[in-house]
Amino acid sequence: MTYKQDNLLAMLDDVIAYLAVYHAIWDTNDTMTALVDAIEAKIDEIREKEGIQIISWKGTTTTKNKYWDIAADSTEQICEGLKSFYLSKKDATGFDNVNYPLSYFKYAKKELAVSRMKAVNTIATGITPITLLEDYHITTPILTAQLNAVTTFANSLEVKREKVIEKATATTNISEDFIELKDLVKQLDGMVHSMILTNKDFVTGYDKARIIIDHGKGHKTVKFILIKSKNFAQTFFEGKFKAGDSILIRNHGLEDIIAGLTGIMNTAPSTNAITIAANSQLLLLIPKDANIVSLPFISIVGQNKFADVKVTIILSKGVSKSKATKVTITGIPS
Repeated sequence: MTYKQDNLLAMLDDVIAYLAVYHAIWDTNDTMTALVDAIEAKIDEIREKEGIQIISWKGTTTTKNKYWDIAADSTEQICEGLKSFYLSKKDATGFDNVNYPLSYFKYAKKELAVSRMKAVNTIATGITPITLLEDYHITTPILTAQLNAVTTFANSLEVKREKVIEKATATTNISEDFIELKDLVKQLDGMVHSMILTNKDFVTGYDKARIIIDHGKGHKTVKFILIKSKNFAQTFFEGKFKAGDSILIRNHGLEDIIAGLTGIMNTAPSTNAITIAANSQLLLLIPKDANIVSLPFISIVGQNKFADVKVTIILSKGVSKSKATKVTITGIPS
């Protein structure tokens, strides 16, 4: 997903939160209610596909190679034992069938390597009784473990290819989803603006929430709810920010919240706390000369006595382009 698409979703999160606060104005309109539900469902669908797009290629390759190493090493051990066994029997044909180095199993096409490893297992299990191989450190448990390792490796062969296909499909579908989402939002715009004569303030607030802000490519977003009457601190983005970055905090609720930086998880701000008024937002600036090593958390504390409060935090590398009022966080050692 592109950062511009992410900015669009961040805006729609604000729109949905705004509509939730003033639901009494519109939720008796069945058509608008269905439209808002459709937008929320489409956003959830996009977020799910976004998860598919985020694939750790390094992790996939590392896992595959790890399984390959385990399977090849265990096969080599069996080969060495079989070679000694056949030498003791003066069985030249049997010896030739297992006289392979480790590279024979590691440096071949994957399917061929699996076939070669399974062939060694078949040769060993074909020797009866299996106790004949005990002196050569080949037992039934060892053969079972080797075959399991080969099977695990074989099943991992197509993982990366399947993920590539899955990711490509998700990317294509997300583009189509955004086309549908934009169409739904246009319909919502029309319905909201049809209330301009009866609910002008509501429409004005909607238009403010509807503004797309460019948070840049390096931003991170978290959304959560401060539960009514449970005013403990919640902390976020441990070690993810540095001096000179900015933190946009949106309070979607009807009561004030407090924000700042802290050094201990789930504790109130250690810096001079900043109040974000009900249904407003502030852009908190971390001074460029601030020493924040001892303050790795963003802390939010609710004062909500009467209702839950929805909060959005957007962490941006450098100063965000948000038009929200800027406030510098003070009380941080330089």
